[in-house]
Amino acid sequence: MLLMQLTSLMLIRRVSGGSWHTPQTTAYTKEAELRDLLAETPSLLPGIDERPTAVAKEMPISGTGKADVVIVDASGEITVVECKLAANREIRRHVVGQLLAYASAISQMSFADFDDAFARSQANGSLSDALVADSDLDEELRAAIEDNLRSGSMRLIIAVDEITDELKHIVSYLNFHTTTDVNFLAFEMRRAVGEGVEVLLPETYGEESAREKERSGPRRQRLDRETLLATIREQSELAAHAADAILDWADGEPRLSVRYTPAAGVRFRTAGKPLLLIDRRGQLGVFLTTLSEHAEPWDHESVEQLVHDLANFGIQLDAKRARPRAPLEPLADDARRTQFFALMDRVLDTLTSSQ
Repeated sequence: MLLMQLTSLMLIRRVSGGSWHTPQTTAYTKEAELRDLLAETPSLLPGIDERPTAVAKEMPISGTGKADVVIVDASGEITVVECKLAANREIRRHVVGQLLAYASAISQMSFADFDDAFARSQANGSLSDALVADSDLDEELRAAIEDNLRSGSMRLIIAVDEITDELKHIVSYLNFHTTTDVNFLAFEMRRAVGEGVEVLLPETYGEESAREKERSGPRRQRLDRETLLATIREQSELAAHAADAILDWADGEPRLSVRYTPAAGVRFRTAGKPLLLIDRRGQLGVFLTTLSEHAEPWDHESVEQLVHDLANFGIQLDAKRARPRAPLEPLADDARRTQFFALMDRVLDTLTSSQ
């Protein structure tokens, strides 16, 4: 057996002395052992470093079951892990379809759906807790997660106690024949015990084929004004027209800074805080939390009045959300857009008057 061949080449002894000896091979008796080990120490997995992560065990995914481990790291990357023991016949092919079903279902989730699934899992920390409200870094992180959900970009890992040649070939094949947004890996985690010391022997398969795909495959396009408008235009010519006009206005507004990010779209900041957002789907976002945080004159009634004023010229926002979004199409109308700019001018006066 390959496991025995590998451990027979390993010798251990206590630092305090004693003879060298071969550790005893210890098999996992349940897949839950492997799952719990990876959930407790996600940095064991390829692509997951020591930065803060949100980890869910047994995450419920509508219509498909529960994913063993789902991880979101500090850059917003999503990793889905399915654990199987070599003794389980499903390691041959079923596990691949199972993992793809989870990935497909997750890619259909909104951020709210994804966050809710995290909350209903056995998580060591909720996704919402990992994204502290009102922090600009966390806004970027939330936007990155939303973008990865929308594009279906994620790392898919089959974790096993012993790899098979068939699984190696499947992982390599999938990497060569899928886009760079999805990476398939197999992760083998063997275990040995000797003299009261537990030794883990991790090995990853599929990284080279994944890297080759990155080198040869199309890369995600850098976001700039032209790219953003082209993306919005594919969905709505009216929204693209409104976005173009708003960008012209923002470029000439000294109280605003404009930042393009591949995940979020284009963000308009004032006084060091985000105020507006135009995303790739042609939606306008308003950061109501920025107003509330500013205090005077932005009490609850003032924020509600702003939402009401925006609704008067077609921007219907959900005031219960901290960062609501609405379609841009109404602002393709010149008169409505003029009203919008006048309203934003008053908002900017309040946010920058003390700067």
